[in-house]
Amino acid sequence: MHLHIHVSLCIGVSLDIALLPFCSFCFQLDGGGPAKAVLQKGDILLEIGGKRIASDGTVAFRNGERILFTWILSQMFVGDRCSVKLLRQNRERRESFSVGKLNLLVPANSDLRRPQYLIVGGLVFVPLSEPFLKSEYGEDFESRAPVRLLDKWQHGFQSFPGEQFVLLSHVLAHDVTVGYEHLHNVQVQQFNGTSVKTLKHLAELVENSTEKYWR
Repeated sequence: MHLHIHVSLCIGVSLDIALLPFCSFCFQLDGGGPAKAVLQKGDILLEIGGKRIASDGTVAFRNGERILFTWILSQMFVGDRCSVKLLRQNRERRESFSVGKLNLLVPANSDLRRPQYLIVGGLVFVPLSEPFLKSEYGEDFESRAPVRLLDKWQHGFQSFPGEQFVLLSHVLAHDVTVGYEHLHNVQVQQFNGTSVKTLKHLAELVENSTEKYWR
């Protein structure tokens, strides 16, 4: 049996887990975080927090019950040490890492009292966030929002502190925007060849641009 489950943990990495018949897990790490210094792509996780992981991804719980192994991490606080037993290149190893805060690419809420936005030449730019998804697609946005946005909301991690997933949210009706009205909630990857890191970074690129055309 070879199944794949995608799990996001409070260790700053996303894990692509393949179930193996020998009660272990293969990891594929994305992004950064405290566990990245300990875990490597291809590691097979045997235990976490002193509890053996079964082939269904569970650990022993209470009264003979079992629960998904991520429960162990959910009971820890930022800064706690989490021990793991893993298999790497056919050798067992014991490691530990400090549990950290998830650096989600799409935040569940905003620390700002007012939503961020940038309007340039009739183009409205915003950073993707859960409140934005709710305002655009309703409380049931999980079943209504485009898959490309839900994927970032569910599995996206920051590759550097403060990174934002910037969207061209709306195109306002104007003579200069004729032909672009169909663009709606699409990612802004670059501005004149420079990768866009945050909404503030995009504003700086626009303000400092000396080129005749923007692309």
